[in-house]
Amino acid sequence: MAPTSFLTLPNEITSEIFSHLRQIPLEYYHDTYTGWTGSTAHPRWRERTEAVRALSQTCKALQTHLLPWVWERFDCCFVPPARDSKWFIFVMSGLQRKAAGMKKMGKEVKESVRTLSNLLTKSDVEATLRSLKELLQMLPNLRTLHVIHCKTPGALGKAIKDIQLPSVATLIVPTEAANAVIGVCPNVLHIRCAGGAGSTIVGGLKKLPKCQVLDGMMDWVKDPKLVDRLVKNAPSSLHTVEIRRPVCEGLGIMSQDTAPAEWANIIPKLVQLKGLKTLIVTFPKATEEPVSDQATVDAARKVMRLLKRKGEETKLIVRRIQAPHYDPGSPKEEDRLVSEESEIFE
Repeated sequence: MAPTSFLTLPNEITSEIFSHLRQIPLEYYHDTYTGWTGSTAHPRWRERTEAVRALSQTCKALQTHLLPWVWERFDCCFVPPARDSKWFIFVMSGLQRKAAGMKKMGKEVKESVRTLSNLLTKSDVEATLRSLKELLQMLPNLRTLHVIHCKTPGALGKAIKDIQLPSVATLIVPTEAANAVIGVCPNVLHIRCAGGAGSTIVGGLKKLPKCQVLDGMMDWVKDPKLVDRLVKNAPSSLHTVEIRRPVCEGLGIMSQDTAPAEWANIIPKLVQLKGLKTLIVTFPKATEEPVSDQATVDAARKVMRLLKRKGEETKLIVRRIQAPHYDPGSPKEEDRLVSEESEIFE
């Protein structure tokens, strides 16, 4: 058998190989993953970008072949260690530089970008947001917009209010930036709360008529009416909802290791979501399962049974997550799925 060249591998295999290199996880929750420079993304998540770009520079053939993977992700959230003390300035000036660089790129490069990750501070706000607006308009095939952190949501909203990003299907955004971003992404299918209580995200669902999935960390207990607003604002297309507790670094055991008993009283209201097909309940890992957790599962099971229709099925997914990044002094590792159980109602 003749040896297989990397250049002849199917695109699906190449993508699978690169997927094993570290990149910013789309389950990135700013409030729990910080700890490198205080707010920027840890440099270990540059692994995929740096490896693919280095490989693409080995020869002209690989440079051409790997172009879609080199530019598939466009991250504006890393700061080199030497700039730690001025990270809030560097990350904004970096976004300006990258936007200016993208303007000079050819059509093929601009069409290759699928995911844009960024964070916004209070440094040089006007110029940076102007650059961000120009950058967003240059990326016709952008599929995922990931706002890690935003200190200027009002200014962001004003800067981009008159543009539309119809290609964006996945929106990952913290609560404070949701109002600014949701209005310019009308075709979102999946929205994830990346930080905060989630109130503006739930309210913004009325502007997302095609949205199918709502997940991430939302505080369903802090605001007792949040689930009522979900029922009111959810589009008929919404078929998957996750119930997961928001966690902030430093809140200790109540935040890290327990789920609110009140979930058992909130979940029954989800029966009003007539399009709901899949309910995901995410608990922290526990040595012994609390009684309240079982009550929550029982309530969720009842809802999904009631939502079952003739000829269709509903699904309940119960997950347990170990979150080492909540521990003081931890290396801020990603969530680890400890267990996942699915129950089908048909």
